[in-house]
Amino acid sequence: MVGGAIREWTSDLRVVCFSPNDAVWRWTLPQAQFLEALQQRGDEIIYVYCDREYSSFCMSMASSGIRFTSDPSAKQAVCNTCVRQSEMVRSRVGFAGRTLRSFLRPEDIDVADRLSREASIDDLYDYVEHGLTVGRLALYETMIQTKSISKDLSPEAQGFYRSNFRNTLISVRASKAMLNELKPDIGVSYHTAYAYNRAFQRVFEEGNVPVWFLNASFNVAELDTHLIAARSDPEILFRKMLEDWPRFEGIACAERDVASVADHLLALMGGGGFGYSNAMHRGTIAVMQKLGCPPGKKIVAALLSSYDELLAAELAGFGWTTHNDVFSSQVEWVRWLFEFARARPDMHIVVRAHPREFAVNGVGNRSEHSYLLESAFEEKPANVSINLPSDGIALYDLLMEVDAALIAWSSAGMDAGMLGVPVVTYAGDALLFPRQLTYDANSREEYAEFVDQAIGAGWSLERSRAYFRWAVLMMARTRIDVTNGASTPTRQSRLGRLARRASRRLALAATSLSREELGLRFLRPRRLCDAYRIFTLLDQNLSAFYDADAAPTGPDLRTETEALRRQLRRISEFVEKRRGNSPTKLNSAICRS
Repeated sequence: MVGGAIREWTSDLRVVCFSPNDAVWRWTLPQAQFLEALQQRGDEIIYVYCDREYSSFCMSMASSGIRFTSDPSAKQAVCNTCVRQSEMVRSRVGFAGRTLRSFLRPEDIDVADRLSREASIDDLYDYVEHGLTVGRLALYETMIQTKSISKDLSPEAQGFYRSNFRNTLISVRASKAMLNELKPDIGVSYHTAYAYNRAFQRVFEEGNVPVWFLNASFNVAELDTHLIAARSDPEILFRKMLEDWPRFEGIACAERDVASVADHLLALMGGGGFGYSNAMHRGTIAVMQKLGCPPGKKIVAALLSSYDELLAAELAGFGWTTHNDVFSSQVEWVRWLFEFARARPDMHIVVRAHPREFAVNGVGNRSEHSYLLESAFEEKPANVSINLPSDGIALYDLLMEVDAALIAWSSAGMDAGMLGVPVVTYAGDALLFPRQLTYDANSREEYAEFVDQAIGAGWSLERSRAYFRWAVLMMARTRIDVTNGASTPTRQSRLGRLARRASRRLALAATSLSREELGLRFLRPRRLCDAYRIFTLLDQNLSAFYDADAAPTGPDLRTETEALRRQLRRISEFVEKRRGNSPTKLNSAICRS
């Protein structure tokens, strides 16, 4: 019983939540539910909100499709939403609120404004305060939002960087004041990779106050139903999961978790997530013809990665690196693949540019890296095709036809592996899934050998099993349910989805409430069934939810195999329905013992 759990768990923690992005309801609502669970057991919540302090640019604006160079009125509209929704959450749930500026002295703002405006870019890069590399932290969003490929920024990118530096320094000084004035026990913030959130995290941790970050589930089918909470920041969580993988790689997974991972793939195939792939569609044969893939050849997909994201993590000091001893860059890798293909007339390689290198759904700009790739693509031999986002070809339509997938550090390699496709990489150090699951080359000679080995190995149910076990660790063991059991979209019938939308429209019309206020007042659970997991996480000072399970167990291998086959058949049926033809390679892997 949830009520019993709440009564048994009593506490008097002082919790500071740093919440400067309340315009993003997908972040704000589950964060409020997490905090409300703590408040219900007696913890004190102090909710620190922006109130237009970051009005030059913030991640709420970026999430709304606003760019740094957008009209000020567009930015102001996001600020208005942020102010309104922040006030709504605080008043409805009853959190004590403080503005960010209430922790700042006039001289703090003056220094941040003056430095960001007048100091040289190089001086800002090297700026350190309270032992924190403020200038490096501020590079993270700069690189990602401007898609830059070095810290030698364009004039537009420099303007963004100066704004982000200012906001990051403001966060450092305000967070230091929070520590001194509030004497918190713990800190909470949403997605602490972002520079001003990360500054809050780092200042608190330097003051020996632990911070837990929140994030939507890594499962795209569960973005609105489940919540991750873990210590410090997402990069640390991924490193922890990779270190913990040996604890879980031999444990069979329960059907509910295997089904949850299948939901993730189905959501991606349906076009869900963050717009990086189109939905699957009919006419795959025409798609292969469009790509110039002749029958009878071995089809290999080279799935390129978004370069600026890894570089941003490197320059911001997250611990990842773009350095590689096999290929110094993706451009060098692509050119090597062209030479490799010239010597292999039995093979056809499809080089797929990462969609993020270009405008996503017509929003944003091209990356600097895309122009380097475009120049290299002119050198391709006849048995190589280039797949650009403008082709409108879904990643999963392509994956269904390949014999092997070649990646640098793209998460598409994980998707391929879950389907059973053999995956080859040269960048195992940069992967966000275990390199042991791939053919991980340490030299060009080994890479060439691994491509042949991967093609020869073929699709495999055992490969799917291994990748699914990793996905269960990453997607199922790290999160809680904030809906108390609501069905994800992939589990709802079309009629059920239509009925749900119709009922929401009727409720909105009848109450004159916004969608956000309707959800906050009437649709969210008043008490979370998973509240006890939150309490265990914080009270035992755990790094992730799964740490509470010291000796994880699972069903027997046969039970897992049956569950895996059922879920892969479910995926196969979805693919056939979408495309109008059966995924031969996937079906063969499902049936193979």
